[in-house]
Amino acid sequence: MRGIIAESVSFGFGKQRLFSELSMRLQPGEIVGLIGPPESGKSVLLKLLAGLLDPERGTISIDGHDFARLTEAERYPLRRHIGMVFQNNALFDFLNIYDNVAFPLRALGRMGEGLSVQEIDTRVRDRLDAVGLSHTLGQFPHELSGGMKKRAGIARATVTSPRYCFYDEPTAGLDPVTSAKIYALIRGFAEKDGAGAIVISNEIDTLMQACHRVIMLYEGEIVFSGRPSALATADHAAVRQFATGSNEGPL
Repeated sequence: MRGIIAESVSFGFGKQRLFSELSMRLQPGEIVGLIGPPESGKSVLLKLLAGLLDPERGTISIDGHDFARLTEAERYPLRRHIGMVFQNNALFDFLNIYDNVAFPLRALGRMGEGLSVQEIDTRVRDRLDAVGLSHTLGQFPHELSGGMKKRAGIARATVTSPRYCFYDEPTAGLDPVTSAKIYALIRGFAEKDGAGAIVISNEIDTLMQACHRVIMLYEGEIVFSGRPSALATADHAAVRQFATGSNEGPL
């Protein structure tokens, strides 16, 4: 069965409970927006879905394989199909942009799934060209603007053509024009590669235009999952308030 599925997932840190009996699914080719108040666990949910954290209870499976039942070695073939853009970009400061983007491809070689030097070079250059950074090959992260770092992070996360890609606040702190370009890249890669994507963002207007579906986390639960156009008229008061920016409501 294709897709990433969370079933009855519970997770927390110490006495702090983030989720209890949470269930959701991401299908290939689907772009899902993930919204919610601060500290609602959005980033933690992405890490759970990516297999970077294990749920305390419940299951998370990718394409029919339950992560929790697998050893770390058995997880690798599945995890390699997941790309992730972290909020702080997580680029390696000591590597230039070319080597940052090449890193996941070279990692495949260390796991016995290597590409030739020419294949790696072609993929890296193609992906950097796709995000408009072909002129930055020899530059280092500190030499790039915030928007350029975001695009470099997207290039690195998608260079292996993963089946699923997660984006944690990919447009935080960026101007509207640059944000629109980032979302165009996300849509483009999802359509080209048929990849499922989850995007964390509180930029509701932009997110509504980019996503097929929106999920809202609130007090440890998914209180909305549906079309972006239905956010403002949702049954749950917190969803309506979050979508409209109203001062009145439970938030």
